[in-house]
Amino acid sequence: MEDKIIKIFNLEKEVVQNRKIKSIFYEHEKFNAEKKRLFDDAVENIKLVGLFNDDTINIPKYKDEEFLYEEIYLIHIELKDKKQYTRVVSVIHEFIENPVILVLSYEKEIQLSGSITRINKKTQEKGITEDLFQTPWISIDDESVKYLDTKKYSYESLKKFYEEYLRVMLCFNLVEIIGEFKYVPKYAILDLRVIIEKYALLKAQIDSLKQNQKQSVGFGDKVEIQEKIIKLQKELEIIKQQVKEL
Repeated sequence: MEDKIIKIFNLEKEVVQNRKIKSIFYEHEKFNAEKKRLFDDAVENIKLVGLFNDDTINIPKYKDEEFLYEEIYLIHIELKDKKQYTRVVSVIHEFIENPVILVLSYEKEIQLSGSITRINKKTQEKGITEDLFQTPWISIDDESVKYLDTKKYSYESLKKFYEEYLRVMLCFNLVEIIGEFKYVPKYAILDLRVIIEKYALLKAQIDSLKQNQKQSVGFGDKVEIQEKIIKLQKELEIIKQQVKEL
């Protein structure tokens, strides 16, 4: 799987690391018994596949009052199954302070994760993950994975480089809305995420209303619920059209 990941992200040989790092988590003082059980049960292997920094790629690092991008990790997590993958992702982001391109794999599918990590203003160090991004599960052979080619990312700075990865991740989530991958190069990342989250919330509300409708016994109640469902479905259609026009 690492060979496919290297090919998909189109990594230069200087970037490639391919080092096993699962043991590093176990050695951390805050990696408690619960987290060890989680990794024992759910994680087959963890590898640092790639490292983007001054020594491996010609992209300037970035620092301001909020952000510090000195290096970016590309980490592959081979799962034993999908049952606890959301917990695994959460733990990885908890223990890795640097920006990370996280690739989970199970059989022939991958899921991508990343985050916006800000400087801890109390300590002036990295370590506050405020926005966590994830994709649906994607076939490793899907044509859309070509957009993960890092040579097509911005080389203006490591921050811009990483933001392009986050953009591509969000575009994978648009499949749920319009039924196909759509690359959106110019729309603000967080605004794009708002659209995706709003769509997911409306879908959840509709599903809940449909469940209530099944359990309702009164005809008037069923009609009232149906009217609410129709209203929300119209909002979904508006979002679909908005995404198609991006």
